[in-house]
Amino acid sequence: MNRRLAVVLPCKNDLEGLRATWNALLPYRPYLEIALLDGGSTDGTTEALLAGEFEADHIVIGVDTGIYDAMNRGWARTQAPWVWFLGAGDLPDPAGIEAVVALPEAQDRLQIFRVDLMEPREPGVPDHYPARWDDSLVWRHTTHHQGVVYPRNLLPHPPFDTSLRVLGDYALHLGLFGAGVQADLHPQRLCSVRAGGKSRTFHAGLYREEWRMKRTRLKGARRLCQPVWLAGKYAFKRIRLR
Repeated sequence: MNRRLAVVLPCKNDLEGLRATWNALLPYRPYLEIALLDGGSTDGTTEALLAGEFEADHIVIGVDTGIYDAMNRGWARTQAPWVWFLGAGDLPDPAGIEAVVALPEAQDRLQIFRVDLMEPREPGVPDHYPARWDDSLVWRHTTHHQGVVYPRNLLPHPPFDTSLRVLGDYALHLGLFGAGVQADLHPQRLCSVRAGGKSRTFHAGLYREEWRMKRTRLKGARRLCQPVWLAGKYAFKRIRLR
Protein backbone atom coordinates (compact mmCIF):
# COMPACT_ATOMS: atom_id res chain seq x y z
CA MET A 1 0.00 0.00 0.00
CA ASN A 2 1.31 3.44 -0.97
CA ARG A 3 -1.41 5.75 0.33
CA ARG A 4 -0.45 9.33 1.09
CA LEU A 5 -2.76 10.28 3.97
CA ALA A 6 -3.77 8.23 7.01
CA VAL A 7 -7.21 9.16 8.32
CA VAL A 8 -7.82 8.04 11.91
CA LEU A 9 -11.54 8.03 12.66
CA PRO A 10 -12.80 6.94 16.10
CA CYS A 11 -16.51 6.42 16.68
CA LYS A 12 -18.81 5.37 19.51
CA ASN A 13 -22.59 5.17 19.19
CA ASP A 14 -22.75 7.46 16.16
CA LEU A 15 -23.42 5.30 13.13
CA GLU A 16 -25.09 8.07 11.14
CA GLY A 17 -22.24 10.47 11.84
CA LEU A 18 -19.73 7.80 10.78
CA ARG A 19 -21.64 7.27 7.54
CA ALA A 20 -21.65 11.01 6.79
CA THR A 21 -17.89 11.31 7.33
CA TRP A 22 -17.18 8.12 5.38
CA ASN A 23 -19.25 9.27 2.38
CA ALA A 24 -17.39 12.60 2.32
CA LEU A 25 -14.06 10.72 2.21
CA LEU A 26 -15.04 8.22 -0.49
CA PRO A 27 -14.14 10.37 -3.55
CA TYR A 28 -10.54 10.46 -2.28
CA ARG A 29 -10.32 6.82 -1.23
CA PRO A 30 -7.36 5.94 -3.54
CA TYR A 31 -5.17 8.41 -1.62
CA LEU A 32 -6.30 7.46 1.89
CA GLU A 33 -5.34 4.83 4.41
CA ILE A 34 -8.33 4.78 6.75
CA ALA A 35 -8.46 3.41 10.30
CA LEU A 36 -11.92 3.11 11.87
CA LEU A 37 -12.09 2.54 15.62
CA ASP A 38 -15.28 1.54 17.42
CA GLY A 39 -15.15 2.07 21.16
CA GLY A 40 -17.82 -0.41 22.19
CA SER A 41 -20.91 0.95 20.43
CA THR A 42 -24.44 -0.25 21.20
CA ASP A 43 -26.27 1.54 18.37
CA GLY A 44 -25.45 -0.84 15.49
CA THR A 45 -22.04 0.64 14.61
CA THR A 46 -20.19 -2.52 15.60
CA GLU A 47 -22.53 -4.69 13.54
CA ALA A 48 -22.14 -2.39 10.51
CA LEU A 49 -18.36 -2.61 10.75
CA LEU A 50 -18.41 -6.41 11.09
CA ALA A 51 -20.80 -6.68 8.12
CA GLY A 52 -18.32 -4.84 5.89
CA GLU A 53 -20.35 -1.66 5.32
CA PHE A 54 -17.15 0.39 5.61
CA GLU A 55 -14.23 -0.91 3.56
CA ALA A 56 -11.51 0.62 5.71
CA ASP A 57 -7.88 -0.44 5.70
CA HIS A 58 -7.97 -1.02 9.45
CA ILE A 59 -10.96 -1.72 11.69
CA VAL A 60 -10.46 -1.88 15.44
CA ILE A 61 -13.41 -2.92 17.60
CA GLY A 62 -13.21 -2.88 21.37
CA VAL A 63 -13.59 -0.71 24.43
CA ASP A 64 -10.89 1.94 24.82
CA THR A 65 -10.11 4.35 27.64
CA GLY A 66 -11.22 7.45 25.74
CA ILE A 67 -10.91 9.39 22.52
CA TYR A 68 -7.15 9.89 22.76
CA ASP A 69 -6.52 6.21 23.43
CA ALA A 70 -8.55 5.46 20.29
CA MET A 71 -6.58 8.01 18.27
CA ASN A 72 -3.29 6.52 19.46
CA ARG A 73 -4.45 3.02 18.49
CA GLY A 74 -5.47 4.19 15.03
CA TRP A 75 -2.19 6.04 14.53
CA ALA A 76 -0.25 2.90 15.48
CA ARG A 77 -2.08 0.86 12.83
CA THR A 78 -1.40 3.21 9.92
CA GLN A 79 1.74 3.84 7.87
CA ALA A 80 1.01 6.71 5.45
CA PRO A 81 3.44 9.66 5.71
CA TRP A 82 0.72 12.21 6.59
CA VAL A 83 -1.81 11.70 9.40
CA TRP A 84 -5.21 13.34 9.96
CA PHE A 85 -7.44 12.75 13.00
CA LEU A 86 -11.20 13.15 12.55
CA GLY A 87 -14.35 12.39 14.50
CA ALA A 88 -17.60 10.77 13.37
CA GLY A 89 -19.88 13.47 11.97
CA ASP A 90 -17.03 15.78 10.92
CA LEU A 91 -17.34 16.66 7.23
CA PRO A 92 -14.13 16.94 5.17
CA ASP A 93 -14.09 19.72 2.56
CA PRO A 94 -13.13 18.83 -1.04
CA ALA A 95 -10.86 21.86 -1.53
CA GLY A 96 -8.93 21.05 1.63
CA ILE A 97 -8.49 17.37 0.83
CA GLU A 98 -7.33 18.17 -2.69
CA ALA A 99 -4.68 20.46 -1.21
CA VAL A 100 -3.58 17.68 1.15
CA VAL A 101 -3.28 14.94 -1.47
CA ALA A 102 -1.14 17.32 -3.55
CA LEU A 103 1.39 17.77 -0.71
CA PRO A 104 4.99 16.80 -1.43
CA GLU A 105 6.60 13.83 0.26
CA ALA A 106 8.76 16.11 2.44
CA GLN A 107 7.71 15.71 6.07
CA ASP A 108 9.18 18.50 8.15
CA ARG A 109 6.27 20.92 8.73
CA LEU A 110 2.70 20.71 9.97
CA GLN A 111 0.01 21.61 7.45
CA ILE A 112 -2.71 23.67 9.11
CA PHE A 113 -6.05 24.61 7.55
CA ARG A 114 -9.20 26.47 8.50
CA VAL A 115 -11.98 24.56 10.24
CA ASP A 116 -15.62 25.63 10.45
CA LEU A 117 -17.83 24.76 13.44
CA MET A 118 -21.28 23.39 12.72
CA GLU A 119 -24.44 24.53 14.43
CA PRO A 120 -25.52 24.53 17.18
CA ARG A 121 -22.58 26.46 18.59
CA GLU A 122 -22.20 27.22 22.25
CA PRO A 123 -22.21 30.90 23.35
CA GLY A 124 -18.81 32.46 22.79
CA VAL A 125 -17.69 29.84 20.26
CA PRO A 126 -16.71 31.32 16.85
CA ASP A 127 -18.11 29.99 13.59
CA HIS A 128 -14.62 29.06 12.37
CA TYR A 129 -10.99 28.83 13.37
CA PRO A 130 -8.48 30.17 10.83
CA ALA A 131 -5.17 28.43 10.30
CA ARG A 132 -2.90 29.56 13.15
CA TRP A 133 0.42 28.47 14.61
CA ASP A 134 1.67 31.20 16.91
CA ASP A 135 1.88 32.37 20.52
CA SER A 136 -1.91 32.38 20.80
CA LEU A 137 -1.54 28.68 21.67
CA VAL A 138 -0.05 29.65 25.01
CA TRP A 139 -3.34 31.27 26.00
CA ARG A 140 -6.10 29.59 24.01
CA HIS A 141 -6.91 26.40 22.16
CA THR A 142 -6.68 28.05 18.72
CA THR A 143 -5.57 25.08 16.60
CA HIS A 144 -7.72 21.95 16.56
CA HIS A 145 -6.74 18.51 15.34
CA GLN A 146 -9.40 18.37 12.61
CA GLY A 147 -7.57 21.22 10.87
CA VAL A 148 -4.06 19.78 11.12
CA VAL A 149 -2.32 17.29 8.84
CA TYR A 150 0.69 15.90 10.70
CA PRO A 151 3.90 14.53 9.21
CA ARG A 152 4.14 11.11 10.82
CA ASN A 153 7.81 11.50 11.68
CA LEU A 154 7.14 14.65 13.77
CA LEU A 155 4.59 13.02 16.08
CA PRO A 156 5.65 11.72 19.49
CA HIS A 157 5.13 8.03 20.25
CA PRO A 158 2.24 7.87 21.02
CA PRO A 159 0.90 11.25 19.89
CA PHE A 160 -1.70 11.89 22.61
CA ASP A 161 -1.47 11.98 26.40
CA THR A 162 -4.24 9.63 27.53
CA SER A 163 -4.27 11.06 31.06
CA LEU A 164 -6.06 14.05 29.53
CA ARG A 165 -9.77 13.55 28.91
CA VAL A 166 -10.46 16.67 26.84
CA LEU A 167 -7.32 18.58 25.87
CA GLY A 168 -5.03 15.92 24.43
CA ASP A 169 -4.78 17.67 21.07
CA TYR A 170 -4.05 21.00 22.77
CA ALA A 171 -1.26 19.34 24.76
CA LEU A 172 0.19 17.80 21.60
CA HIS A 173 0.22 21.18 19.86
CA LEU A 174 1.78 23.00 22.79
CA GLY A 175 4.52 20.38 22.89
CA LEU A 176 5.22 20.63 19.16
CA PHE A 177 5.15 24.44 19.23
CA GLY A 178 7.49 24.54 22.22
CA ALA A 179 9.87 22.18 20.42
CA GLY A 180 10.11 24.64 17.51
CA VAL A 181 8.11 22.64 14.96
CA GLN A 182 7.11 24.86 12.03
CA ALA A 183 3.85 24.92 10.08
CA ASP A 184 2.51 25.91 6.69
CA LEU A 185 -0.81 27.78 6.94
CA HIS A 186 -3.50 27.22 4.31
CA PRO A 187 -6.60 29.37 3.68
CA GLN A 188 -8.74 26.43 2.54
CA ARG A 189 -11.26 24.86 4.86
CA LEU A 190 -10.22 21.30 5.62
CA CYS A 191 -13.22 20.25 7.67
CA SER A 192 -16.52 21.28 9.20
CA VAL A 193 -16.48 20.07 12.79
CA ARG A 194 -19.54 18.62 14.40
CA ALA A 195 -21.00 20.35 17.45
CA GLY A 196 -20.83 18.86 20.91
CA GLY A 197 -17.10 18.34 21.40
CA LYS A 198 -15.94 17.97 25.01
CA SER A 199 -13.61 20.96 24.70
CA ARG A 200 -16.69 23.12 24.08
CA THR A 201 -18.30 22.21 27.41
CA PHE A 202 -17.01 25.04 29.57
CA HIS A 203 -17.20 23.54 33.05
CA ALA A 204 -14.67 23.94 35.85
CA GLY A 205 -13.10 20.54 35.15
CA LEU A 206 -12.03 21.71 31.71
CA TYR A 207 -10.01 24.58 33.17
CA ARG A 208 -8.52 22.37 35.87
CA GLU A 209 -7.34 20.01 33.18
CA GLU A 210 -5.93 22.92 31.17
CA TRP A 211 -3.87 24.05 34.16
CA ARG A 212 -2.65 20.50 34.87
CA MET A 213 -1.59 20.21 31.24
CA LYS A 214 0.05 23.62 30.95
CA ARG A 215 2.06 23.52 34.16
CA THR A 216 4.18 20.70 32.71
CA ARG A 217 4.49 22.23 29.24
CA LEU A 218 5.07 25.93 29.89
CA LYS A 219 7.91 27.69 31.69
CA GLY A 220 8.69 31.04 33.25
CA ALA A 221 6.27 33.94 33.18
CA ARG A 222 3.92 32.18 30.78
CA ARG A 223 3.47 29.39 33.29
CA LEU A 224 3.13 31.70 36.28
CA CYS A 225 0.36 33.73 34.60
CA GLN A 226 -1.80 30.72 33.81
CA PRO A 227 -3.79 30.32 37.08
CA VAL A 228 -5.01 33.93 36.94
CA TRP A 229 -5.61 33.72 33.18
CA LEU A 230 -7.59 30.48 33.46
CA ALA A 231 -9.70 31.80 36.35
CA GLY A 232 -10.55 34.83 34.23
CA LYS A 233 -11.40 32.67 31.20
CA TYR A 234 -13.69 30.49 33.28
CA ALA A 235 -15.50 33.47 34.80
CA PHE A 236 -15.96 35.08 31.38
CA LYS A 237 -17.38 31.87 29.89
CA ARG A 238 -19.82 31.42 32.76
CA ILE A 239 -21.11 34.96 32.24
CA ARG A 240 -21.51 34.34 28.50
CA LEU A 241 -23.43 31.11 29.13
CA ARG A 242 -26.03 32.74 31.39
